[in-house]
Amino acid sequence: MALMYLAGRMRPIQSDGDGWFAIRPGWIFHGLFVGCTLFVIIFVIALATLSNRSDWREQVTPLLLLLAGFGAAAIWTGWVSYSRQVRWNADQIVVRRRFGSTSAFPWSAVSKVHTNNLSGEYVLTFEDGQKVRVPTMMKGAKQLAEHLQRLGFK
Repeated sequence: MALMYLAGRMRPIQSDGDGWFAIRPGWIFHGLFVGCTLFVIIFVIALATLSNRSDWREQVTPLLLLLAGFGAAAIWTGWVSYSRQVRWNADQIVVRRRFGSTSAFPWSAVSKVHTNNLSGEYVLTFEDGQKVRVPTMMKGAKQLAEHLQRLGFK
């Protein structure tokens, strides 16, 4: 709850001068990524040093489970935060996807906007069926939601 409160208090993003705004990972995603990565490093070091102990077999399983969990969290956070770019201005929204493809949509092509409370994302659906998901805790997501409300979406 505290993280959600603090995420809502993030400073608004600024335009880059040409009227473009971009969704960027905020300190929550940076902190989660760095924290999970540090835990993975700590668990790898722990696994490397356990081979000197006589009871290492009993301790390997929990460490491997923790390593897998924190490793998966670090990969997911990096994938969500850094592999896609969403930018918008008054006329259109541009999405650069994970493997380099870029799509530009005029705002008139947005057919539906809803919030997925389970995953904490804004989901924009376009007339051609494509969807763009924007995590609500990303920096700039609140400004994007406000822009969509000004356009008539709820």
